[in-house]
Amino acid sequence: MLPALLTAQVIAATVGVLVYRRRWAEDGWYPTFVPVVSVAPATVLTYGSTVQAVVAGAVLGALAGPPLAAWISRRLPADFHPFIGNVVSMTVCTLVAIPLLGALPGFTAI
Repeated sequence: MLPALLTAQVIAATVGVLVYRRRWAEDGWYPTFVPVVSVAPATVLTYGSTVQAVVAGAVLGALAGPPLAAWISRRLPADFHPFIGNVVSMTVCTLVAIPLLGALPGFTAI
């Protein structure tokens, strides 16, 4: 399972950086790490080391996690650390993505 976890994390990081590279350049930083430590590994741990679990978890997380984290972090009070937005995004994306994928054919919890 470790190779599948690492593969999902690499795919999530790569997709996140490629999709949001302009945001990274404009803002100087963008939370593309969010799916690497949330949706991608949670999908593999829930649905196993299948190709569809690795790819779907990585891509879904990479597309949804960073913009939600950035959106939440921008709306926090000034004295709140922006990382709170990142953690909330990790939680929300994982809580939505795992059941959503489970409703699709081929995704059976292990």
